[in-house]
Parts: sequence; structure tokens; C-alpha cells
Amino acid sequence: MSLCSKKQQQPPKMLSARRKLKLVCERYGLDYADLAQHSDVLGLDIQGIERDCQRIHEMLDELYNNKGWTVSHESEVKVTYRHIKGEPYHSVRLEAVLEAPIEHVLALAAEYDLTKMWNSFMKASDILYAELPFLTCIYGSLWTPVVTFDACVKAEGYDLGEEDRSLLISLTNMTEEEIARIGVLPDGHERRRRAIIGTGSCFRVEALPPTAGTPTTLLFNGRPRTRGMVMGHLNPRLPYVPAFLVNFVLKVASPVIFKMMKKAVAELFQDPSGLFCQRMKAKPEVYAATQARTKALMKKFYGVDDYAPALTRSSPAGKLTSGEKD
Repeated sequence: MSLCSKKQQQPPKMLSARRKLKLVCERYGLDYADLAQHSDVLGLDIQGIERDCQRIHEMLDELYNNKGWTVSHESEVKVTYRHIKGEPYHSVRLEAVLEAPIEHVLALAAEYDLTKMWNSFMKASDILYAELPFLTCIYGSLWTPVVTFDACVKAEGYDLGEEDRSLLISLTNMTEEEIARIGVLPDGHERRRRAIIGTGSCFRVEALPPTAGTPTTLLFNGRPRTRGMVMGHLNPRLPYVPAFLVNFVLKVASPVIFKMMKKAVAELFQDPSGLFCQRMKAKPEVYAATQARTKALMKKFYGVDDYAPALTRSSPAGKLTSGEKD
């Protein structure tokens, strides 16, 4: 069973593909709009590329546009909220920087079935189907003070390293046809309220240059950093959810969730025999490739040779020494 025609070994570079196609058209005097008529001959789904590019631009525009959003909480993690009166969707956007290499942050998301190891709000986290982490169908059940709801989500990754210095993962609601093709959902799903994930929901991760180290620590070259942004448009399918209640929940819960994420990236990747490290080791085409790609981008944009030098300077026990503490 497959949800796409070709297994993805790496996240597609849709914006780069379109740019190169347009350059070819300019060079040979071709009309780019006419290429779609020759997709079969070229072996390219040009209309599909255009649809994905449009969707990518829409997600990025919304991620970076603050119009209509209000700040619910701002500390280490910034949380903004948006709701249009009368509309069923409640929109949430979170942004934070984690002191961790990008492949560890990616693993927290991609190894979704391990989420319950670090997020106590998750009541169920199952991978229904995966073609590596760049086309993954997941089922999740999340506890909230209002109601425990579940969702079936399709996650698709896009390499925007050259255009946005990021990996962008779109999150869309699985259709009933896709769910039927997956087969049986996890036990208990029929007792939970199924939420709807709105168009434009996404997850963006960007590797940043490491922090500057100091001579008083072992981490002379600083710590790795990754900026993460999550934007979700959620229809809880409840008769009425007051905006002030959602704002309050976000204000209280977001620091707690971020604290759990910080603890996860600080501890779950220390033990080479641990589940996360074993998963990463078993998928070099994902995580080793992400490391290589990130190193190339870091060198190109920042002139930095190693974006995660701290990983090679930890103490033998895998814990920070007293001189390394914040």
C-alpha cells in the first residue's frame, strides 16, 4: 500500500525544482505554462510541483505574518493565537529555540510513536504508515482541559534549505479514503472526538549557528541550536469553544510542554542504546543525510564548519560536567 507513486529517500526540493525548470525554459525560449501538457513525456508531475510550491508559499507567508494573531504567552517559547468569530478553526503558532542539533529535533517529530516517552499530554501516538519521515501518516490522541481529542494527520516534508534555510513539514487532515486504505485505527479511537486539522498547518525546523563558547567550559565551540515553529489550525468539532479559554490554556500549557521538550532533547539522545539513538542509527538515509545537508547549508550561509560541536565534547557519562551547566 502506498499513498504516493514514488518512495521518498529525501524530502523533495519543490521550490528548487520549479526554479530550475523555469531557468531551462528561459534558456531555450520555452513557455513554462505549457510544460504541464508534457508531464508524461518529461516524467515530471509539473502540475503537482506547482501545487506544492503554492502550498509551501502559503504556509511560509502565514508563519511569518503576524496580522490577526495575538500573543498568548512569551518567554522561552512564544505562543500566538488567532480565531475569527463564527469560524470553527482555532489557530495556534509556537516558536522557540532548542539547544539541540536539528536531527534530534527532527527525531522527536519523526519518531512519533515514541512521543509518549516525553510528552505526558499524549494519550496515544501511533505511526499508521511511513515512507521515511517525509511522508508519514500518524494517529494521535491529546489530552486537554476541555476534551481529549484525536486526529489522523498526514505529514509531508519539503527541503527548503536554499530558499528558507529550513525543513518544512506540512500537516494535513487525512481523508476518509486515506484512512480506509491504512486499515484499522488504534483501539479506543471510536470513543474519542475526532478533530480536524486545517489547511496550512505545518512544522518548520531551522538549524542555527552554535552559541559562542567560553574558555571556562569544555564546550569551546558552543552549543548546537535549532529554531522550531509549529502552526496548527484546529477544528475541535465542539459546539462552542470560547477564545478566552483557549488563550488561557495556551498560556498555562505551553511553558509546560516546552519544558518537556527541553528535557527530551537533553536526555533522550545521551544513551547510544536508547530507543531514539537506535532509531537514528537504523535510518542513516534520514538522519545522517540531514546532518550532511545541514553542514553544507551552515557552511554556505554562516561560514561555520560544524553546527553541533558540543556533541563531541560531552563528558564520558554523557552528562554535562559542572563547568558546562548553564
